[in-house]
Amino acid sequence: MGPLLLGPDRLLPCDLSNAVIKGADLTDADLRHAVLVSADLTRSNFTNALLKNADLTAAHREGAKGLDTAE
Repeated sequence: MGPLLLGPDRLLPCDLSNAVIKGADLTDADLRHAVLVSADLTRSNFTNALLKNADLTAAHREGAKGLDTAE
């Protein structure tokens, strides 16, 4: 399977708990209501992604971009 690409205006409100999302390009994705508990987000790009209400509890964030400044 190829990489996960989500562009502007793409809403992803689903439960991605324990998902492996390594290296995904989630630039500008709307993840405000996504559940990412314990997901592997290693080296994924979240630049300008909407994450205000996303649940990132225990998510693996090594090398991920845009998570520290996400709104």
